Amino acid sequence: MTSFPDPVRSTALVVYDPQAHPLAKAKTHMQEMQNLSMEKVQNLFMERSFKTQMADCRLSAVTVRALILAGAMPSPQIGPGLPERFQGTMVELLDGVREGETCTVRETVKRTINNISYNGLQPFNKTAKQISNGRSFIETRIDSRNEEETGSTCIGMSHALLKQLSDRHGIEGMYAVQRKQGKDAFEHATVIVECADGYLLLDPRSHPDGRIFPIPFGPSVTIHGNTFTAAKSGSQIPIFQTGPEGKFEYCTNIANGDDLVTKHFMMEGPFVPPKDPSAYYLDGDKAGRGSRTIWVSPLQAKFTFKNDTVEGGPERTAIISFKDALKDGFRPQLERFYMAGKPPTFNIDVGSLHEQLVQFVTNAGIIDEMFREIYHSK
Repeated sequence: MTSFPDPVRSTALVVYDPQAHPLAKAKTHMQEMQNLSMEKVQNLFMERSFKTQMADCRLSAVTVRALILAGAMPSPQIGPGLPERFQGTMVELLDGVREGETCTVRETVKRTINNISYNGLQPFNKTAKQISNGRSFIETRIDSRNEEETGSTCIGMSHALLKQLSDRHGIEGMYAVQRKQGKDAFEHATVIVECADGYLLLDPRSHPDGRIFPIPFGPSVTIHGNTFTAAKSGSQIPIFQTGPEGKFEYCTNIANGDDLVTKHFMMEGPFVPPKDPSAYYLDGDKAGRGSRTIWVSPLQAKFTFKNDTVEGGPERTAIISFKDALKDGFRPQLERFYMAGKPPTFNIDVGSLHEQLVQFVTNAGIIDEMFREIYHSK
């Protein structure tokens, strides 16, 4: 989900054995994609063939999960167009204070991201609720807006940035989704603002050095070991990036970018095999590491609380089973973790934190069944 080394990742481990599925059963969906008639620029989103996507994923069977990870479903939808660019330079946008403003854009970006805890459970809990109301996984649509007080992913943080830019500065940014060059799957959400002299990339990372990237029109620039190239003004794929983790491109004007990134996140994360798996909360001083982390492991049916603000002992690490999380003693145990050591750094109050963790445990059966179904035929 990221292109820079960053601790903000979700890896909720749920392992299943894929069932064989004939390629023919994916034809209907792919035919719909092939029948789309769009302008050349728009076709850049969808021009790669089904055969190439399958080869990229090295698939021996076609499943719903495989199609999502290949970027073959859901299909990208073209949005209403791009906003007008900011008439000043990138420096003027970032560090200038215009009439009616009380702070700079740089300060707004810092405050907005710092005030939102990372929450890898939001998509799972919201999806489970929709599935319990009768929707299939592919039919779910997750709204990640207004998650400032409950924690969010890169998707919700990007929407929060867009709202703050508009409300505080009267600036209309672009919601942008990132993918690896040569691939169709969108993996990460960001914000881009076009200025008179280039594109300003705002990335909701934990580490402050990985958030603001001014990319001028013209020659490429290298920032923190990554080389960025700006496309011409008005491009729907405005930025290209090359770095240690590969080559990436940022795409705008995609109406369902939230859905594409959310579904890819939910399908990818649970199958990344760390030693101690998990979709997790991460919280801290927003300097690239978390001071308090809650790891959520569906496979082992447990929570692992890790508090880096204390020296050691039982307050530093605690393991709670899902079964125990439904008992009365869980809330007091969570509160001790929340308060021990340095002052609380979660931007989620303990009541909301408790509610979401219990909700995930309650939804565990729904999530388990969801992963079983996405291995069935499309």
